[in-house]
Amino acid sequence: MPTYNKYTSEDYSIIVWESTESIDYFEKEVFLTQEEKKYYSIIRNSSRRKEWLTVRYILQKELNIKNTIIYNKKGKPYISDNHISITHSNNFVAVMISKWNCAIDIEKISSRVSRVSHKAFSANEMQFATDDELLTVLWCAKETAFKLADTSNVDFIEDIQIFPFSPSQSGSLICEIRKPIPIKIKMYYETIKNCKFVWTFNNKT
Repeated sequence: MPTYNKYTSEDYSIIVWESTESIDYFEKEVFLTQEEKKYYSIIRNSSRRKEWLTVRYILQKELNIKNTIIYNKKGKPYISDNHISITHSNNFVAVMISKWNCAIDIEKISSRVSRVSHKAFSANEMQFATDDELLTVLWCAKETAFKLADTSNVDFIEDIQIFPFSPSQSGSLICEIRKPIPIKIKMYYETIKNCKFVWTFNNKT
């Protein structure tokens, strides 16, 4: 089955997969270690089982990576000598591999974000995020920044700032992450069917 989107550079590889296959298909195609089989057996939610298997399928079949995913004390995934970021929404599963700290997020475009905008976006951000599509891009960017920061003590309004950008179906934006160390990061975004997808990496770490 073909991937939906693939992004590659000397710094990273990203696969975005529209997971329309059955769980049985992935169970036949994916190799699991004994430890992974044990963990998989206790996942009860069928959507979660499929997402979990799809990630391993992408790694093994699309990125040719056989190493298993490991997690640090905060629950952040790593694989071999690479950083990895994983996201899923609305039948899409995406995986990013990089030698640098990296992060991705995908979200379905909906009014859900507008209902929680007061908890995530500053007044300045709300001035240029005027519809559900833009709000979804900002939400993805904030989630991506949160993953990149890798610390639980982050306030979406105070500690993550998205600077105004010219909206389009794809492009880039600048985000300032103020914790744990203030940095400005360039992020990239794409429209994939009815979803917004954002990715970034920090080659200063």
